[in-house]
Amino acid sequence: MNKMHQDNDMQLWLKNIHNRIIQQLSNTVKGIALSLGFCKKPPGAIV
Repeated sequence: MNKMHQDNDMQLWLKNIHNRIIQQLSNTVKGIALSLGFCKKPPGAIV
């Protein structure tokens, strides 16, 4: 197996996992925000 090729695959794989984690996190945050009723945020809340 070509070493260069292996490194490339590894980077792609890591990028994919990274993107998937970001996606999951943003979906989770949106879900939590919605369930808390984002409109009713307390004064001084960090948006």
